[in-house]
Amino acid sequence: MSYGQTIQGGMIRAALILSALLASPAAADVRVIDGDSAKLMTITITLENITVRSLWGDTPEIRGDCPMESLKAAEATEAFAEYVRAGAVPIHHSSFGIDRFGRPLVVWMLKGRSVMDLLIERSLAVPSDGPRHDWCHGAPIWSPLPVGAPR
Repeated sequence: MSYGQTIQGGMIRAALILSALLASPAAADVRVIDGDSAKLMTITITLENITVRSLWGDTPEIRGDCPMESLKAAEATEAFAEYVRAGAVPIHHSSFGIDRFGRPLVVWMLKGRSVMDLLIERSLAVPSDGPRHDWCHGAPIWSPLPVGAPR
């Protein structure tokens, strides 16, 4: 089996598991890993779990480059867990693809809002399409543009 076939097979398996999880969100158990990753487990089909990665933003790393980054990472993780407890659900589409670690990419939504946008508003994340944020030196945090402003 070639490397490409292995990756493709893994993507298909991940997509099938994720589809099963999302088809029955009440049966899914979510464990927040950090500010932009979570592990989903289903008990309806098998006892398998899959780690997913949030699109549209980046949060500080738990094992950050400095204590400030680690502190912000803990805040982002707790905020993400708070949104999951409030009913946030992951939305997946095959066009989102997977990240470099093979995790399916999802958009977490809560009451019509992207959870990543909520984290960005709280200065706990930055948009993933911008430059990497320096959490250690207090580089300015991106803030949402006013309604109607071009992105």
